[in-house]
Amino acid sequence: MEYVAIAAAVMGAVGQVEAGYQRRQQYRLQAEQTRLQAEQKALEYTRQGNAVLDRINNANAAAAARAYAGGTMGFEGSSALVQAATERRGGRELLLTQEGAASARRYGFTQAALFEQAGDTAVAAGWANAAMSIGTAAYQYSKIGGPGMTQPPAPVEDRSTVPDMGV
Repeated sequence: MEYVAIAAAVMGAVGQVEAGYQRRQQYRLQAEQTRLQAEQKALEYTRQGNAVLDRINNANAAAAARAYAGGTMGFEGSSALVQAATERRGGRELLLTQEGAASARRYGFTQAALFEQAGDTAVAAGWANAAMSIGTAAYQYSKIGGPGMTQPPAPVEDRSTVPDMGV
């Protein structure tokens, strides 16, 4: 009966270690998914930035066409002023999309790192739980009288009366 208890404790400990590794694998998958989602979000910001550039180009082309149609130079005077204002406004919007993409990537990287750390912690916890299970089983086994526990304790020598060596 004692050996069944030992085997159960060992199997339980192995199961706890394996569970720790399984949790780490789950956390790694979550980390990868988070990275992919962050990159997808960053790409969306990049697409928005490209759309801003397209709008700037279209607005500037329209301003130049109006100026040429009116018989003036398309890139001078009031037409150039309109184009410069469009570029400033679009530039600010483009900068926001670039910052959004960088922020999305940073967030994804940070969140993924946290998931990976949680996975490493899960493995360590699995090993710690296994060690505690083995320790508890060993303690319980010693209480029910496992091998080596039936012998009397070793004699203790009294050394409180050490002879004076003349020192």
